[in-house]
Amino acid sequence: MFSQTPIHFAIHWPNGLKQLLRASSLPPEIPVELETPLSASTSYSSYFCKEGDHPVHCSNCSCYESAEIILSYDCSIVDLHACIISASHRTKLKLFEHLKDRRVRLREFCLKKLPEESSKLGLHSNQIPDSKANDVVELLQQKGIEIPRPLRIRIERDSATSTNTYYWRSVYHTINCPATADMLLQLGFTDPDSNDTQGNTPLSIATSPEYALWLIDHGADITAPSATTVGSKLNQMIAHGVGYEFGLYFFYLYLRRNK
Repeated sequence: MFSQTPIHFAIHWPNGLKQLLRASSLPPEIPVELETPLSASTSYSSYFCKEGDHPVHCSNCSCYESAEIILSYDCSIVDLHACIISASHRTKLKLFEHLKDRRVRLREFCLKKLPEESSKLGLHSNQIPDSKANDVVELLQQKGIEIPRPLRIRIERDSATSTNTYYWRSVYHTINCPATADMLLQLGFTDPDSNDTQGNTPLSIATSPEYALWLIDHGADITAPSATTVGSKLNQMIAHGVGYEFGLYFFYLYLRRNK
């Protein structure tokens, strides 16, 4: 408790949070015990939402207010998974709107600084480079260009090589809900079948049958090879993993209904 900043303690007091952020010299994304003020504000939002964590857009509800205040200070969004755990549907919308803004700004920043290389990377003015965020950041860093703090992505250390690597799974890798996926699609995130840096597609790691079906309906390739078996003798397709998750789902459903 004593390692947290005053910003953390003001999460449940929006007016006080505004005053603290105006007066504070700390960037609102500074991590404390692996939880940023942003992830704290979003993860608590469902507890104060009239709809809880159900995928329903609430009305006359201030569940999203603290998260929106922090996001308005242009903090980076480095750990989307921590931010959407237990977040209300409306808070997720605010979070994804700000994420879209930062991705568009990252695209424009790269196009301005490295127009020729950006073209080779496949960046264009009508694209939200969410799944390509790793490639964009790596390109800029290779050229020695400092990326503005709000546009940065998560950096992980490779234990084998002790080097820092850039790692950002697309929004579709991070969620597990068809209603949230519909929200993203409406916002313009149009890459539900992209690969992450480890070769996984959203479908290959989906654990919800409803979300897996949504991905398939929106173009996910169920016959693509599974990243976990590439180069092995198994030669499994994503369909094998999806079938396994479906089997688990119906097995536990059967157990619950036959207690």
